[in-house]
This record gives sequence, structure tokens and C-alpha cells, in this order.
Amino acid sequence: SRLTERYSQLANWNVESLEGALKSLATDLGCKTGDLIHPTRVAVSGKTVGPSLYHMLEVLGRDRVLARLRHAVDSPDLAKV
Repeated sequence: SRLTERYSQLANWNVESLEGALKSLATDLGCKTGDLIHPTRVAVSGKTVGPSLYHMLEVLGRDRVLARLRHAVDSPDLAKV
């Protein structure tokens, strides 16, 4: 997915970098950040609600997050992500 590609290229795996990458992708896709946050949260955590997405991604770590995003890439909800 495009988000997986962006996240895999981050030099720093922290809240600020993760948020910036997702917001940049939303801008490039011409959609709202929220349109990407929900499917990303579901792909990574399996839940529709939870703590701050960016904090959760930082705590889970690069390898786990990228693996979960790659696993979920076939989900119709993640088609644009």
C-alpha cells in the first residue's frame, strides 16, 4: 500500500513522522486525514477505537506495523491507503 511504502521510508519512527507521512498521503490522495486514520487503525489493531493512532504505531514499532499493514492490504477498506 502507499502508506506502507511511506512508513517504510521514514528515517525516524516517532509520532511526528508517522503523523506527517499519513497527512502527506491524504493530501496527495485528495482526501481527509480521517479517511485514512480509520482503516489504518483497523489494519494495525483490529479495532475501530483506541488510543491515538500515531502513539499506538510508535509503541508497536516499525516491523510490527509494516507487517500488519502488508497483511491487511487486501482489505477493500484499505484500497486507497
